[in-house]
Amino acid sequence: MFFLSPLLLLSRLLQRPAKAASLEEQNEHLERTHRIPPAIINGALTSIFSFEAPLLDRIAFPWGTSILGVFQRPL
Repeated sequence: MFFLSPLLLLSRLLQRPAKAASLEEQNEHLERTHRIPPAIINGALTSIFSFEAPLLDRIAFPWGTSILGVFQRPL
């Protein structure tokens, strides 16, 4: 998601909850920001991503939006 990463960053910066947000406010923020967008917006984003996907075999994009986490239980 190289082409969409600037939009993702902008949305995260503009919709960031206050540092002193209560647990309820944080949960409301998560519900609001983790929904499937309206069909027209989702279709536009899907088109952009569909254009980018075939390029992955030929272009090494310098960044993306996926994060891999490795977790370990405390001993």
